[in-house]
Amino acid sequence: MSEEVDIKYRIPLQGKYWKGINSCPHCGFYPDSVTGEIIGFADSDIGLMVICECPKCFKKWRFHARDSYKYFKLWIQNGWQKHFKGTEGDPEVIPKIITPGRR
Repeated sequence: MSEEVDIKYRIPLQGKYWKGINSCPHCGFYPDSVTGEIIGFADSDIGLMVICECPKCFKKWRFHARDSYKYFKLWIQNGWQKHFKGTEGDPEVIPKIITPGRR
């Protein structure tokens, strides 16, 4: 990652590792955007992980961060991130991320 994750967004590593990042591995729920379900970021032996919590079953899952932190910060700036309220700098517009094959 090109940008260091702020300490206030770091949490302990938890949840099931899941390559199918856009759905809950426990109940199969597809949120409108996984960015809204991020509860934090954690280091692991295989790299930085995004930690998400399912709004349906409340279980957690994780996946490799890649560009997730960039989008996460934009969601906070726009007030769209339900777990972290407030702004960080000037608001920007983020395009809706569509999962391939979903309507």
